Amino acid sequence: YDEGSKEELLDVFKKISRELDIEESRKGEATFTLNVKGDNFSYAKDYTIEITDCHNVAVVAPEINICGAVPGSSVVSLTNIGTQEQIVEITAEPSWIEPQISKISLLPGKKEEIGINVYAPKGATDQVYIVTAKSGNVESEGKAFINYLSDTSCYGFDLIVVEPVVDAATCEGVQQALILENRGYADTEVTLESDKGFVYFVDSKVRLAKGERKEVYFFISPPFDITADDSLITITAVSDNGIEGKGFVQLNLVGPSYGLEPVNIDIKDIVAQTTDTQTLENVDAIIEFDVYNDSNFVLQIYSMEAANYPATFIIQDEKIAPKDTTKVKMSVDLPENFDRETAIVALKVLSNEGTFVRNIEFRVKEAAAPSDTNAVAPTQPEGEGTVSIGSGLLNLANVRNVIIVLLLLVVVALIVYSVMKVTGKKEEPTPETTFRPEEPYVEKKTWKPKAKKSTPARKLKKISKRK
Repeated sequence: YDEGSKEELLDVFKKISRELDIEESRKGEATFTLNVKGDNFSYAKDYTIEITDCHNVAVVAPEINICGAVPGSSVVSLTNIGTQEQIVEITAEPSWIEPQISKISLLPGKKEEIGINVYAPKGATDQVYIVTAKSGNVESEGKAFINYLSDTSCYGFDLIVVEPVVDAATCEGVQQALILENRGYADTEVTLESDKGFVYFVDSKVRLAKGERKEVYFFISPPFDITADDSLITITAVSDNGIEGKGFVQLNLVGPSYGLEPVNIDIKDIVAQTTDTQTLENVDAIIEFDVYNDSNFVLQIYSMEAANYPATFIIQDEKIAPKDTTKVKMSVDLPENFDRETAIVALKVLSNEGTFVRNIEFRVKEAAAPSDTNAVAPTQPEGEGTVSIGSGLLNLANVRNVIIVLLLLVVVALIVYSVMKVTGKKEEPTPETTFRPEEPYVEKKTWKPKAKKSTPARKLKKISKRK
């Protein structure tokens, strides 16, 4: 640099800073030589500079599934990506989300999971929540979406008839049973009634805690002159949140029937497809799954419906043999501009064995983050009470797969060309083509340390001297 130009010297130092290329959670190191030359002398000195990120915290917050006025919880992770031990203060927004601890000590490289309590008021509309971690003068935050579940997902229940067929001649005075199971996220009260006046419930109102399963007893006293038109009994259960379930009892008027164990259904092997939906109007996702009849009785499906999204169903066989499955294809119309990573469909199945409520969760796409989140991959949330289902998702084709196919075609073409050349057939020359497949993403470092030894942060160390 010119002795009289301080601006030029400043530019030199700026270039040194750029070459260090400091990144979060990584130290920057570079060696450079300072040359001084005059009319009668020259001087050179090597220096190594090392700069470390002393205080920084990565915050990862997952999407959360909530029900209004129902307490819930989730977990966020904090990672010390600095080089020093840190005392981290934790806060959250909106105000109805509260960290279970407000302060934690993290060693360098240490990761901790912190619980958060969630209690959204009825009518809450916040779409994003923020968890902030502050360490000294450094503040980091993680943001994620809030998913408000449907009433069926929040307060749904199963109604299962233990013996769906009973003998009219022998059922007088015999205690019958049905099962109520709370599949929702909150306590609920269920009221039972029947469309036939000769059905009597021991308890017409049943209180169910979250996840609780109860047997409810009733009696049937059919009249002696009952006809086939009155032989089908419909039992209706309505919760205090307006969720309804139905069960059916068929009176056998001619011969003996057989009591059976309680039925249950499982949802298995979910596959989500989005490749063919563009040709279908108002269809954003096609979900295929199996319904498994976990009983010793033929299960007759009367209807299926999605409580929270418009959907249509194609059922392979509406009668499912004992211990067998049937395939179902569900076409879902999601809201316009749906930006969540996952969607949860509240499925209600009405059958001869009763009403079943299940949540079907599937990945829609890689959702865009609400904003800056320290670029650490979030974990997939698992909503409490959601049935664990499926064996994974369909991996859709992307650009890289297409490139691989094109490469295979090029190789086949070269083999054919070589065979034709060996057999003596002349071919017109083709212009040379350079094919550059898309490179997979690889994290790159823009510098490589040259010095074998490094000095503490922001100190200079003399390496060599020559005149």
